[in-house]
Amino acid sequence: MEIAFLSNDPLESVVVDAETGDILYSISTPPSTGTRKTTIYDSRGQKLAQYKRRPVWEHDQIVLHGETKDVSDWLRRDGLFTK
Repeated sequence: MEIAFLSNDPLESVVVDAETGDILYSISTPPSTGTRKTTIYDSRGQKLAQYKRRPVWEHDQIVLHGETKDVSDWLRRDGLFTK
């Protein structure tokens, strides 16, 4: 399957099947002065996941299947110099 984004902004777009045009996901990141939240929805509009970008002194978080984790716990680093 080949996918396509309908916008040049991956944080505010719709992801479609490039062959059929069927909507697979939509991605939304409303403007915010605090924690920015990027939410991914399925083709029926059901929330699948959310990424919360928090201030530098706090850990970013991911919410997946209703479970909230710090991104650093969800995506482990390989070594000392990886981000």
